[in-house]
Amino acid sequence: MEIVIKILQFLLSLSILVIIHEFGHFIAAKMFKTRVEKFYLFFNPWFSIFKFNYKGTEYGLGWLP
Repeated sequence: MEIVIKILQFLLSLSILVIIHEFGHFIAAKMFKTRVEKFYLFFNPWFSIFKFNYKGTEYGLGWLP
């Protein structure tokens, strides 16, 4: 059971780091007035859990970390 908890902790930590990294790309693009078509937390290969459009950018939450 301990190994399962360690794996889940690793995946959560990695997901947080990737989200912060990608948000940095998003902020830089917005600062340079580059059009951002989509910004999702996690991947959305076939469908997304939640999404909305705001000022020409589609924001959403994918289902695949």
